[in-house]
Amino acid sequence: LLDIDPTLFHALDSIDLAHELQKKLEVKDMTLDALLQINSAKEESKHGVMPEVARDTYAQIQRECQNINLRGVMSIGAHSDDKAVIKKSFQTTYDIYKELEGATICSMGMSGDFELAIECGSNMVRLGSVLFPK
Repeated sequence: LLDIDPTLFHALDSIDLAHELQKKLEVKDMTLDALLQINSAKEESKHGVMPEVARDTYAQIQRECQNINLRGVMSIGAHSDDKAVIKKSFQTTYDIYKELEGATICSMGMSGDFELAIECGSNMVRLGSVLFPK
């Protein structure tokens, strides 16, 4: 797994947000490493671009937002007790990741499902409660 980069923005969830960030970054002459958030489970409670437009959105951000350095994608697994449903959401994200030019990070998995995410190709996990139990 990759080392944690505290400056990596994990929640780039729309082209509109990318454009707003681009404006601010350009004014300040700064750059930002980011991951495109994909709503691979298509859940209303989650943010992110839909899988069907993720590839085009990624390419559009690369073209239009020179101060944003897209490093890959991230998604949160489906909110379900059904392991097959969660796995399908991870596989959807990983399939998109494999097709993205220059992408090196596929961030999937949190404390409750990181092992399954790694099986599905995740090379970055976001752990919290497993490291800091209540």
